[in-house]
Amino acid sequence: MVLKELKLIRPLLVFLILSIVSLFADMTYEGGRSISGPYLDLLGGTAVVAGGVSLGDFLGYLVRGVSGSLLSRYRSSLFYWSMIFFGYFINLIAIPLLAFAGYWDTAFILLVLERIGKGLRAPARDIVLGEVAGGIGVGKAYGIHEVLDQIGAVAGPLLVAWAASIHGIRWGFLVTSIPAGVALILLLGAYLLYPSIKEATVETRSFTIRGTPRDTIMLASAIGLSFVLAPHWILGSYYYSIRGASIASIGGLYSMAMLVDAFSAMVFGVLFDKYPLKSLAILVVGAFTAGLLFLYIPQLPLPYALAWGIFMGLYESIGRAGIAKYTPIGSRAQGFAILGFSSAVGMVASGLQWSILYDALGQNLLLVQFVESLVLLLLLYRVLK
Repeated sequence: MVLKELKLIRPLLVFLILSIVSLFADMTYEGGRSISGPYLDLLGGTAVVAGGVSLGDFLGYLVRGVSGSLLSRYRSSLFYWSMIFFGYFINLIAIPLLAFAGYWDTAFILLVLERIGKGLRAPARDIVLGEVAGGIGVGKAYGIHEVLDQIGAVAGPLLVAWAASIHGIRWGFLVTSIPAGVALILLLGAYLLYPSIKEATVETRSFTIRGTPRDTIMLASAIGLSFVLAPHWILGSYYYSIRGASIASIGGLYSMAMLVDAFSAMVFGVLFDKYPLKSLAILVVGAFTAGLLFLYIPQLPLPYALAWGIFMGLYESIGRAGIAKYTPIGSRAQGFAILGFSSAVGMVASGLQWSILYDALGQNLLLVQFVESLVLLLLLYRVLK
């Protein structure tokens, strides 16, 4: 009887441990990223260098696709866990090492490596979360996970700001070694509790588009390409800044967006378990709304920030839940790989659309966005009808 209860509790315990790992991981890298701009300036980096750090976000999503492809090819629980550990190690060690960077180029490389590490571990970690979330509900599970993520995203910058204000900016990076160490120790505990991953034991063909279910390709592509509709915060804050906004107001808006991200992830994660098709449609509507409000950012900076936070909460909860729920076991690595690739493409297209086309078309860009939304909604309807 006791063994049976332990068997039922173990998946829940693994889910909780992995979620707390994410909390401490977010404390580490969001804390470090919060002061990376001033640090690059201190090391002699230019504004172009600081802006170029966003390359890491693109590479991070691109690497998710590569990582998912490798998981599909090398199907063993040991390989899955190795990707998780290796990714977390790079993701977490890069931030404390910034304290020892003597030049801006070293700091730049470490900041990009941090994003690459996150991309490496994300698909395997998300697969495990989907497996152990059976008793919770996959939508709710990813929602809870994102809430703990964002708690770390808020707590990390506060910890770093405290250490930097007392001992200097390098100590701000050094202090992140504490949550980084805790995260890695907890990750080892998750592995010991759940060494065998079901997805890794299913024999399937190596990653090929031809060998992947068509519905999986269409679903993952629609979710990832939703990034096209929602201009990234970096771009939004840029346009808001050149219109005279202060650094303090931009930082405050970002903090509010992160809090809304956490709240929306939980609400829509619960909604996904009851109404999955409607929830995925809301993902597209949320992205469209963020783009719509971006067009009026000088007058409506707060609504745009909140809409962007809601969209990110939707993507991180029901976006991942959609892949976990509607992709058959044995194909989930391919599903998360395609999600990674399509998200990277979506981010690039979004950057081009909301910079070049925004300057050329202005508010007429709304028509382009409307057509893109219809295409994505039709893709989702075709898969999930």
